[in-house]
Amino acid sequence: MRQALHVKDTSLESRFIWMQREVNALFKMGKYKEVEERRNDVEVLAASLKKAIHLQTLRDLFFALIHLKKFDEALKTVKAVETHYPKAFEVIDLYNEIVKMASETKNDLLLVSYAQKILTLQRESKSAPLSPAIEFSYIEALKRLGKEREALEVIVSLEPQKLPPKERVRLFYNAGELSLKLKDDAKAKEYFSKCVDTNETSSWKSICEENLKLF
Repeated sequence: MRQALHVKDTSLESRFIWMQREVNALFKMGKYKEVEERRNDVEVLAASLKKAIHLQTLRDLFFALIHLKKFDEALKTVKAVETHYPKAFEVIDLYNEIVKMASETKNDLLLVSYAQKILTLQRESKSAPLSPAIEFSYIEALKRLGKEREALEVIVSLEPQKLPPKERVRLFYNAGELSLKLKDDAKAKEYFSKCVDTNETSSWKSICEENLKLF
């Protein structure tokens, strides 16, 4: 590979540039283990030069580690992304990968943290490509953590959005369930009624119908 000729370049700056290009090329070829092997060298050069690793290189390092199922190391790479590129909207898919990973490992605190980061990026960019899936993941994690009021606040923020009927039914069910837990029977009844009135057939709607019988 042509980039390898620059690995022993006496100019650290040149080595830094070419090593990142090598990482990018290896990632495109699906050589994830070789990408990982160059990670330490790239990080050492970045520290020596007091420069940030390019965002694309960090993305390639992150997804290579995900492919290799080295989740703890992938999370460390995301921390570097947050430090150097805190406002970059294109990191939203990295954060979403962390949310998926946290969901699989049942790490609700981690899930909540990165769901919040995603929602902040979406709000600031006025674009919501991961909604409403990210809100529902966030809501479920908050419920498991016993944070019913916070979960209901997320639902309230989601309610004005244009949602497919099946998602709106799910939203109203969750709002009703959380209102019940918060001892607000009037609101619970209101949400369950909205759920039942939605023109959609689903298991969520059936549960709402059953809950309405309790009032």
